[in-house]
Amino acid sequence: MTTKEDIDTQLDLLEQRLQQLVAQVPREEVLDAFALDAQVLTQAPPVEYIAYIVGRIERMLAEAGVVPLEHGKD
Repeated sequence: MTTKEDIDTQLDLLEQRLQQLVAQVPREEVLDAFALDAQVLTQAPPVEYIAYIVGRIERMLAEAGVVPLEHGKD
């Protein structure tokens, strides 16, 4: 995973997985299960895409209601 297209593909798959987790896993376990799935993106990402990856993950977690949306981020 080195190109932005590869990263976007993985993020899209991760977002789909998050929706499955929210529907299938007790709410208090979603974040831990999601973190395991997100490791493919969060372990040694290309430096130039770290902020992008973190931002997308934060947004998808907030939009799924797993974490509160931070003020000033949209």
